[in-house]
Amino acid sequence: MYYFIVNLTSRTGKTKKSWRQIKEELNRREIPYKAYLSKYAGHVTELAKMICNKADEDICLIVVGGDGTVNEVINGMEHFEKVRFGYIPTGSGNDLGRGLGIEANKPLEALNRILDAKEEFAIDLGRVVWNHGEDSRLFAISSGIGFDALICEKALHSKIKFVLNRIGLGKLVYLILTIQSLLSMENVDAVVHYNDGEEQKLDGMIFAAAMNQPYEGGGVPMAPDADCRDGELSMIAVERIPKPKIGLMLIRLLCKKHHKIKGCHLKNCTSFSVKTQEPMVVHADGEFCGHQTEVKFYIEPKKLRMLYK
Repeated sequence: MYYFIVNLTSRTGKTKKSWRQIKEELNRREIPYKAYLSKYAGHVTELAKMICNKADEDICLIVVGGDGTVNEVINGMEHFEKVRFGYIPTGSGNDLGRGLGIEANKPLEALNRILDAKEEFAIDLGRVVWNHGEDSRLFAISSGIGFDALICEKALHSKIKFVLNRIGLGKLVYLILTIQSLLSMENVDAVVHYNDGEEQKLDGMIFAAAMNQPYEGGGVPMAPDADCRDGELSMIAVERIPKPKIGLMLIRLLCKKHHKIKGCHLKNCTSFSVKTQEPMVVHADGEFCGHQTEVKFYIEPKKLRMLYK
């Protein structure tokens, strides 16, 4: 039995068309399935928990939606060991699909890759922890504190994103919001502690992020060498950069040359923590996690069993 969780509001409602195509293909192939449609904020997480707890045996859970929908689902899932996971990306960013080699807005291709799969593979998930360990959230793509989290927070409420999604240009929202925010961006002194015992002081940190996939923000190659199957996170941190050089940094970032910029640090590790002098925004796969002064990121290796041909 295949269980589908469908977010019809993903990409400003354009998922409705994709879901119609998927249902037609499932019926044509006479595939037994149950579908659950998200009806309100937080419903996706509730659905994931309910499906995982009601099944007595291994299940195939397939998400139809965007990166945010996947994040909500994995944070509702329980009994990961009995779930085989499929993803049909219909959102605007598609950073998870891009990292896994799943093209966006080709729902039938993605569906058939799942239905025809004979084997599975496991991927790592990350977890961000704050409030002295009281709160945490899983992430499949990335989590961060500072500027990249601020852009994600703005995108969640952006009217620009709504308009651009309607005309098929949703990926541009992150670039537009980045340019808008550059002149007023926060930077605070911070200290990073790695699992190997190394301590790194950042003078005027702009952001620090834990990458499980190479891309975030609709295709920005923050950590080109990140691999969700290597048991590590790719940490990227950027400290004080003169504003006249920010444009150059963005160009080098898009060209995957940012590791050469003074003030940009990259390191692979299984965990690291960041402590800042002032609260900064935190996100997990673009989902808002509040304003924090201390967060920890760590990897949960081979946590999610993926089903793809």
